[in-house]
Amino acid sequence: MFKVIAGLLSPVPFCPTWGVNISNAGALLSLPNVSCIGGSWMRPIFEIKIARGLSRRLV
Repeated sequence: MFKVIAGLLSPVPFCPTWGVNISNAGALLSLPNVSCIGGSWMRPIFEIKIARGLSRRLV
């Protein structure tokens, strides 16, 4: 998908956060229009659960 977008929006850098995993992270980062990647998989699951619990208490 980012290869297609690169032709249309070449000066715009992207930071994909969906569909990113350890097996495709390198390929995404090698694309000229991808400046960084992100996602919840980068954090240990216990930290995600703690953050979800805190956010529910704040609402």
